[in-house]
Amino acid sequence: MQGNAARLPFEDGAFDAVITSPPYFTTYDYIDVQRLSYLAFRWPNPRDDQLGRYSRIPSDGVCFIPPNTLADWYELYGREKTAKGRAIRDYAQRLALHLSEVHRVTRPGAAIGVAMANSVRAGRTFDLVATLGELMSAAGFTSIEIRNRSARGRRILPLGRNVTTGRFADVPTGGTVERLVYATRL
Repeated sequence: MQGNAARLPFEDGAFDAVITSPPYFTTYDYIDVQRLSYLAFRWPNPRDDQLGRYSRIPSDGVCFIPPNTLADWYELYGREKTAKGRAIRDYAQRLALHLSEVHRVTRPGAAIGVAMANSVRAGRTFDLVATLGELMSAAGFTSIEIRNRSARGRRILPLGRNVTTGRFADVPTGGTVERLVYATRL
């Protein structure tokens, strides 16, 4: 079954648990990376629905208030004046919609498990894990617990990316720590 994570095709309260790993913020274009699958299976190209996209995001013209964990980055990236600022807004809003949908399709007391890793940008931690926790809480999840899971020797994200060309290196960057974020639906 195909669907959009912001509009899940399931009844309210249909699940006792959800385990997921949402796309990362502007790491790479998931549709482009999987383009052969989209062509082979003749899937529609939902590029504008992609969580974590970077391009073709219009300014919203509304006063977006970023999650606390992204506020400094939103300012640093120029808010709605730049593609990166708009990408932060779009990412936070789409992730919040996804979590609201997960809340809707789970029963009270359901368990939620999400795999996520932080990244480093401009020498600073881009804390996607804390953002996820903040948005989970806003969506109505409780008992949010974050556990580290060493990923040494495994690839979570594509190998190192050359910031000039956008191409991925052919050597592991090593040592990424993936976090597993658990929560309960009220």
